[in-house]
Amino acid sequence: MGNTIAPRIENAEKTGVLQVSSLKLKKVPEQVKHLRNLRSLDLSNNKIENIDPWISVLKNLKVLNVENNKLKCFPAELYLLTKLESINGNSNFLMNFITPGAIVNLNELSCLRTVNLSNNYLTEFPVELCLKAIPINMIDLSNNQISIIPNAIASLQAIEINLNSNKISIISNSIAQCERLKVLRLENNCLRLENFPIELLTNSQVSLICVDGNSFNMKDFYNLPGYSKYMERFTAMKKKAA
Repeated sequence: MGNTIAPRIENAEKTGVLQVSSLKLKKVPEQVKHLRNLRSLDLSNNKIENIDPWISVLKNLKVLNVENNKLKCFPAELYLLTKLESINGNSNFLMNFITPGAIVNLNELSCLRTVNLSNNYLTEFPVELCLKAIPINMIDLSNNQISIIPNAIASLQAIEINLNSNKISIISNSIAQCERLKVLRLENNCLRLENFPIELLTNSQVSLICVDGNSFNMKDFYNLPGYSKYMERFTAMKKKAA
């Protein structure tokens, strides 16, 4: 394994990009901590269960890909990677976003734009990301076990949230306060019509709401108060994209 990694480490010293996917790794190679100029780290398709706290020394890291591993959470030290733009944690064993009980302030992650935590075992919305200082473009939480969208969602700066195929049954009315939210995907959940926040239709910036596959008839959804106002935003969005 060392012979396989060594040339990749050497190349990464020159390029700032390290690709060590599909090597059956059980931990992040220690050699990586010496790559202080590393910008992109691809650890996908391995068997990694933990990311060591020393990940924080990679101050120039912009892209972290740990897709298809065995992670249960990310280390609290993640907040020290202040240049991080993209996190891909798709298809792991994540039960929490950050180590449970850790005191962490992710306000420093002001460059973060894309977070993919789909296909995991999250039961709660990762409120650590609900911060005014993190202008995320896209957060993908599809195919998890999340049942509630909490009040903290009001501070989330995401443009698009994908919560398809969860167990969503309750949505806080505060979601209408998301200043940048344009796209909300809630297909294949457990949402009842009486629990859908009308404010999303009448008083939000959201121009695309996907709710097929929930516990209500779509015809009834179309008859909700404010649906026509939502359709005005939807139509304007379509015209702008044309």
